[in-house]
Amino acid sequence: MTRIYDEALRPHGLRSTQLNLLTAITLTDGGSPAELSQLLELEKSSLSRNLAILEEREWVRLERDPSGRTQAVHITGAGRDKLEEIRPAWNAAQAVTRTTLGDALFDTLAELD
Repeated sequence: MTRIYDEALRPHGLRSTQLNLLTAITLTDGGSPAELSQLLELEKSSLSRNLAILEEREWVRLERDPSGRTQAVHITGAGRDKLEEIRPAWNAAQAVTRTTLGDALFDTLAELD
């Protein structure tokens, strides 16, 4: 399944893991990397690597708090634009996945947390 999503997102410069991260950043705007790591159940190295890619592409911005001990992660306007841009590709990948798995299995998987 990951291959279906990654192929749909490739023309937009994203992998499914990066899309998940970008979406989580949108939902937790101003959250810390530690919070994102916990929310997505990502190892620190995976989170750091993917955050660096998103920051390099200017889809997110990391901001240190005044104490310098923690960071907040914010989505940028370009990041919001990217999410809108990929929506049709995501929907197409969802349709392919539903067809491949069948409605019952697709719906069951969608309900899992």
